[in-house]
Amino acid sequence: QLTERDRYLDSAKFYCRALRTDPQNELAAVNLMSLMQNVHMLHPVTHNLPLPEGTAEARLVAVSREHQWAMAVSASPAGGGNAAQDVVSVWDLAKESRADFFLPPGVLVVCLTVSPSERHAYMGLDNGEVMMWDLAVVPAAGDGSLPPSVLHLQPPLRGSVLSLACSQKGNPLAAGSDEGDIHWWDVLAPNKPARQWRQRGPVTCMDLSQDGRTLAAGSLEGTVSLRDAADPPFLY
Repeated sequence: QLTERDRYLDSAKFYCRALRTDPQNELAAVNLMSLMQNVHMLHPVTHNLPLPEGTAEARLVAVSREHQWAMAVSASPAGGGNAAQDVVSVWDLAKESRADFFLPPGVLVVCLTVSPSERHAYMGLDNGEVMMWDLAVVPAAGDGSLPPSVLHLQPPLRGSVLSLACSQKGNPLAAGSDEGDIHWWDVLAPNKPARQWRQRGPVTCMDLSQDGRTLAAGSLEGTVSLRDAADPPFLY
């Protein structure tokens, strides 16, 4: 029941197809009913993972089965005249331990995406920064400051980051902002500055082709722009 939990949905689909082909297939019907009754096979992989005490609901989440981590972004309430503060919680799923990391007061995480290898998590902030978390090794709890494995990709975008995209190969990474900035990073050389483009209107969504060479960016101006990795930087 534990080791084959991930086969539950495939088994249910198999018996549904069998019954659609032959509605009189009693063996498929009995097995499907057995699966539906054994709801224990749908139980979560872990117990509920609690957020830090006093924080609001989880606003963004990410998970990696490959590297055994889960991540959530929540907000601690403002107090004493201070702005609310975003908290990034990272769980080591093997140990079910949690480490919390605090962003500067007033800085919000707007978007979160995970690389196809599930090793890296990328965060776009409302101050224009993009953070790259290397989670091959889950960071341990400390004093709440960001771990050394977190990189701030350069340069930051103008305005707030609205969208992130990572190709299926894991490289490159692109980000778009509400000021029309588009930055394109080679994540294999994360200390190298991004290639930069600019378009009219906020970049509300984006996607990268599987080979990572072509970027589609949607604008609030009612257009979609296509850019090639070989294109020179273009600024309005």
